Amino acid sequence: MFAALLKTVIRTGSLTIIDSTGRPCLIGDGSPPSVVVRIASRRADWGLAVNPSLCIGEAYMDGTLTIDSGSLYDFVDILARNMNNLGNNAWLALLSRIRRSIKQHNPLSRARRNVASHYDLSGDLYDLFLDHDHNYSCAYFCAPDDSLEQAQENKKNHIAAKLILDRPGLKILDIGSGWGGLALHLARTAVAEVTGLTLSVEQHKISEQRAAEAGMSDRVKFFLRDYRAETGQYDRVVSVGMFEHVGKRNYGDFFAMISKVLKPDGIALIHTIGDVGVPGAINPFIRKHIFPGADTPALSELFSPSYSLSSVMVSLFDFGRAYPLRFIIAFLGRDLVGVEGWGDWAGSGASAPAIKDRLAGDSARDLRTIQPRGVLRRARCAHGWRFR
Repeated sequence: MFAALLKTVIRTGSLTIIDSTGRPCLIGDGSPPSVVVRIASRRADWGLAVNPSLCIGEAYMDGTLTIDSGSLYDFVDILARNMNNLGNNAWLALLSRIRRSIKQHNPLSRARRNVASHYDLSGDLYDLFLDHDHNYSCAYFCAPDDSLEQAQENKKNHIAAKLILDRPGLKILDIGSGWGGLALHLARTAVAEVTGLTLSVEQHKISEQRAAEAGMSDRVKFFLRDYRAETGQYDRVVSVGMFEHVGKRNYGDFFAMISKVLKPDGIALIHTIGDVGVPGAINPFIRKHIFPGADTPALSELFSPSYSLSSVMVSLFDFGRAYPLRFIIAFLGRDLVGVEGWGDWAGSGASAPAIKDRLAGDSARDLRTIQPRGVLRRARCAHGWRFR
């Protein structure tokens, strides 16, 4: 069933699907990349045909879909190259229309659960691939030889410049403050008072430790608080990599909250992964296993709620065009290149005992999603964020 579905879509590339009976089906025009995929059971074949966007990743994780030749990335790359052909299959076209109509709702109780499932993990896991400051969002590569460390520093400096930190003592609100790196950077840059909000217990604990170690606890404070509960008044508001968790139904409330806490002459900066295409839901595998409750906004969805308030948008900056290649090189290989087995595992599905030995408990189990996640990121970088 899965092979029959793909035959209606795949035009370029060389893909062989071997079903549970051992029968191969050749799909595509024979051009590279070349991939051989094996499906272990009829049940897996059915699931892949009914909901491929979700079940490809899940089948790979549970071993009912394996890569006999080529790599997982090559397989996803072939699918991404042929996404414009989805309209050739009535079922896939219907699924696409249904996903575009979904508007993620993220009430407070669900927001807390979603954050805990993704961010309240062992720091050892994030130490493997983030920069030393634990910036978990897009880096800004200004030069071809920028390291990940430098690119994240570039981003923080660019954010500080955009916020126009023109005097000491500014009160700054950081919505979704993560592990505290940006808040501490802004406090140092502008001698500012920074309030950071997070729903992650783990991030809150580490952020407070970092502020204390830096001797800045008196003017950099972090709270376990949802943005909807904030009532203070601020000269500047910044949010980096958090808007993706707001939920499309909550966009208006989010911008209304910023308008409420921002002083009349204040400046707000929102950093988010976005999409210039038709509004739609995030990939269902990412939503279920990686970023529960998340969505990437289309540019058109940002203008409507923000312009209905008293705010005026004065700048829109896109640093994504120079981002994909450097991201693949610097981020996905971060701190893992020297770990035995990582290079093969990240690209081809081999096991990674050396990495698992460095982690324990839940963090080790979370490795089951790292490879599909990295592959999806690579595909979206190579083919654009429209690859949902």
